Amino acid sequence: LTLHDQLDYDAVGALHTFNVTILAEDEGTTPMSATLQIRLRLTDINDNKPRFTPPFYSKSECEDLVTGSSILQVVATDKDSNLHDDFSYQLVSGNVGGTFRLTATGWLVLVESLDRETRDQYWMTVRVQGASVTDSTTAN
Repeated sequence: LTLHDQLDYDAVGALHTFNVTILAEDEGTTPMSATLQIRLRLTDINDNKPRFTPPFYSKSECEDLVTGSSILQVVATDKDSNLHDDFSYQLVSGNVGGTFRLTATGWLVLVESLDRETRDQYWMTVRVQGASVTDSTTAN
């Protein structure tokens, strides 16, 4: 049994189970034969990069926003099955003065008061990581 094409669990319309029948037949005067049924079940691996949807985030807030407020949620998806949707999020740059924190579910939360006269804009980079692949995006 030889595979002619690559199998991809995540391809649109991909089959996840294959039923194969193998027939063996001899060339005797009275041909004898036998069949073998094989069921091949394809399993998913975590081979697709997570992507942010949308790829960039922008949000305006008033400087009197209460600390502890949730500002926005970054969301990532990938083409892998739901078995591999366990993402972790991390603020990797731009979190000046530790003004924000990012929850495990991707919510950007205010932890220090905002002051527009001191700083009127934040450009942050968020990294999302699946079990084996990573992506990052910018939020401002």
